[in-house]
Amino acid sequence: MIEIKKIIFSIFILSHSLCDGQILSSFTWESGNITTASSGNNAASVSSSATISSGGSSGNGLNPGLPKADLDLTITATSIYDTEGVDISFDYQREESIANFYIRGSSLNIGMNAGNLFVSYRVSNGAGSYTLISSGNVFSIPNDDIFRTYRFKYIAATGYGELFVNGTSMWANDGIDNRSMYWTGAGNIVIGSLMDGSGSNKTCLDGFSISRIGGTLPIELVSFVAKSEKENVNLNWTTASEKNNDYFTIEKSQNGIMWNEIAKVAGAGNSNHELNYYFIDKNNNVNGTYYRLKQTDFDGKLVITGEQFVQYFFKEWISTIYPNPAHERLNIKVEKQILTPEITVLNSLGNTINLPVEKFGDHYSLNTNSIEKGIYILSISQDQQTRNILFEKN
Repeated sequence: MIEIKKIIFSIFILSHSLCDGQILSSFTWESGNITTASSGNNAASVSSSATISSGGSSGNGLNPGLPKADLDLTITATSIYDTEGVDISFDYQREESIANFYIRGSSLNIGMNAGNLFVSYRVSNGAGSYTLISSGNVFSIPNDDIFRTYRFKYIAATGYGELFVNGTSMWANDGIDNRSMYWTGAGNIVIGSLMDGSGSNKTCLDGFSISRIGGTLPIELVSFVAKSEKENVNLNWTTASEKNNDYFTIEKSQNGIMWNEIAKVAGAGNSNHELNYYFIDKNNNVNGTYYRLKQTDFDGKLVITGEQFVQYFFKEWISTIYPNPAHERLNIKVEKQILTPEITVLNSLGNTINLPVEKFGDHYSLNTNSIEKGIYILSISQDQQTRNILFEKN
């Protein structure tokens, strides 16, 4: 049982379990602007026909739309994408026979030819040029309206490239150790070139993530911590080392999707010892707030996204929630003056989860049997006031 005082502070770190490296850009396309990343760098442009629509792998997703046109979601490829190794993952349901899921010049292409999955990529040959590696057709993508997760990984330290479907390896190549990917002249990244959904106007792409594997990061982030202090939030972070670090950016969000910049803090440039930073957010929303830390190099091109944190405050009129973690049920005990609260459950993306709510005297009970294990947000509204509480389903 969790005893709720006037204000209790909790931090939840949103992790990206699918990717082994640091996320450079990821898109969930649940709402808002198609080009706005859920984490990392945004895209620069997309087809005017593209739209966010229902029917994705976990909620909404990306639809080529009408009139029929290729998605062509383009990310300006700064030096942050010139990685030693890479980890790219996405969810896709087939509506056509030819498409490029991810293409960056001739350096990397994850695509579909005559309905068959393939990958081709360049790695350094150690003599200033490159070696081209191609899988050929390795998997016939079913045209059955079912989303599957496709993933390509290349690890420079081992020279190992691998292509997965739903976590199962479909192809692998064991190359020469310590050979980085070759990005010279690669240009911008295009997601969904030749992908028009055959004019079906159906959602076909979702959950796209681009991560780096290996390489030296511009900063070594030790910690990023948020703490409540009355109505303020104190943000503190520590770096173990910095290289060409111009400044940090702090961003804030109420839903973990749409972000607003609230501060810039100057970096140390170059450092090989531990440094501490802080910022006080005096305009906090007591309903709960996500914070995100970014870092920018002196050249203005390199932007690194730090970990995401969320904080929630509980008020006096919510007495207890129990058990937490919940198994089959989550109970909420409230003060007697709360007559008809509106109780909803949200996942970490802000999507509403429909759970049955029953009232028993001075407490309410939610049946949690239908939801998967994970972290959720319990949202309780009364008299135009809302309180958000984190709970875990085990």
